[in-house]
Amino acid sequence: MAIRKRPGKTGRGTGFFGNIVFCVLMALFMWRAGYQVYTLVRVHQETVRTQQKIQQLKAENARLEQEKANLNDPQYIEKVARDEHHMVGKKEIPLFLVDDSQKDGNGQKAAKK
Repeated sequence: MAIRKRPGKTGRGTGFFGNIVFCVLMALFMWRAGYQVYTLVRVHQETVRTQQKIQQLKAENARLEQEKANLNDPQYIEKVARDEHHMVGKKEIPLFLVDDSQKDGNGQKAAKK
């Protein structure tokens, strides 16, 4: 006895429902793959930022180590005291400069326009 096939159908048919299930599964697969790629890119960007921060911190650490080594030098301490704290040495007369560009002819501050 021969098996008859319906006209218009070839092989095993999945039908409309099977096509919808296939499309939904493919959409879920594509979404998951896209999300993994997105996560991978974010992790890479964070790694790059962290490496840059490490380099900055190493440079700052080296600078601080150099400054720490300079704290034993009396000339460096004197320079810092003069430049950053406006200190003067013994037997020196302090000299203060006033910016004349902000004063008018009567010795008062000029009004800003």
